[in-house]
Amino acid sequence: MPTKNTEPVFQLIRSLTRTEKRHFRLFTNRPGASKSLKFLLLFDALNALDTAADAAVRAQAPSLKCAQLANLSRQLLPSLRVYHAGQNPNIQLYEQLDYARVLYNKGFCQQALRMLERVKLSARQVEMPHIVLLALDFEKRYFYQAHV
Repeated sequence: MPTKNTEPVFQLIRSLTRTEKRHFRLFTNRPGASKSLKFLLLFDALNALDTAADAAVRAQAPSLKCAQLANLSRQLLPSLRVYHAGQNPNIQLYEQLDYARVLYNKGFCQQALRMLERVKLSARQVEMPHIVLLALDFEKRYFYQAHV
């Protein structure tokens, strides 16, 4: 496990608050998750260290490989996104845009249009015109070109 790859993840783990770390554990131990997650061992090892030295990480958890570092990265960011979603209107609005895409792809066009209207209204209220433009682009691309 090269130190240069470990350093950004180590810095991210060190920057987490106590509640963010708790949320990460709950997020990764959700129902259906495997009980022996190696990336959790790596998380604990990196969390316990003062530096991201390669030898120190190997001493903490000798069975870990580079794959666990990638898995840890892929789990940390979604966990933080979920944790901060309630406090950040930008994340909430992008999430609703994603839901509108899912509804459209499943064939629920009217529900997708209603969701896009709610996104545009909310984006205008919080003064995020770039999200209004994204919603308008979605409507134009998928709804109005199909009917022309």
